[in-house]
Amino acid sequence: MLEEKACEACGAYFMPSRASQIYCPDCGKNGCKIRRRVEKGIAHSKALDQFYNPTVYDLVCKQCGTSFKSTHQGREFCSSKCRKEYKRERVVCDNCGALLKDVLTDIPDEILDKPHHYCSEKCREEHKKKLEVSRYGVKKCRQCGKEYVSKNQYFCSRECSVTYRKEHPEVKQKSKVQAVLLPHLMHPTVHQMTAGEKREKEQKEYIRKNGLCGICKTPYSDCERMQSGFRLIPKGAKYADDKIRYCPKYRGPKCG
Repeated sequence: MLEEKACEACGAYFMPSRASQIYCPDCGKNGCKIRRRVEKGIAHSKALDQFYNPTVYDLVCKQCGTSFKSTHQGREFCSSKCRKEYKRERVVCDNCGALLKDVLTDIPDEILDKPHHYCSEKCREEHKKKLEVSRYGVKKCRQCGKEYVSKNQYFCSRECSVTYRKEHPEVKQKSKVQAVLLPHLMHPTVHQMTAGEKREKEQKEYIRKNGLCGICKTPYSDCERMQSGFRLIPKGAKYADDKIRYCPKYRGPKCG
């Protein structure tokens, strides 16, 4: 025997007519919509309650050990001063891994939040070269054969590029052809549809929705032959070999 259950949409108790029934007769087929609306209202109420009555957490500062209160559970420091002191004691050079406090007498506050830190200009340049190598890779110049690191694909400098093209005029000619063709490859011309093509496209769409006469290939709603019960030939149509070769109602490609 079935027992009384609560509606999953409005929460009212009702006597189900079958075991799989989850919505009361009042909710019926609209039970899913009512349920989503109720859940959305509950979530909105919770968000408003959290905004006006936020949860306050008792936390301990990682730097000075002072207890403080905050509405953000993940907060680690009681103030920006403690955060900077904590980071200043632990920040390391990205190149050599040395603690900056052991190398530098004073660490400005503005460099603490930067993504990279260096103990000297030498480490800065070395780390910059490492980043460039990982990004571009080591290449060999086509002109002088020197290894270089740059986004330039073939030459280490502009001088090598100019010299190479002077010595190889066929490459220069090829580059001119590419310069002429490249804009067309990058920005292909958009085909402008003519009036006839536009009319044909509209006709095909109309045919797709309304169908075609099997004889004159005219849409059903425009075919006089079909509207007359196949007793009349459309006015102005050309009929030959038991087939309509031309129909004025059809403005697309030629019939037949």
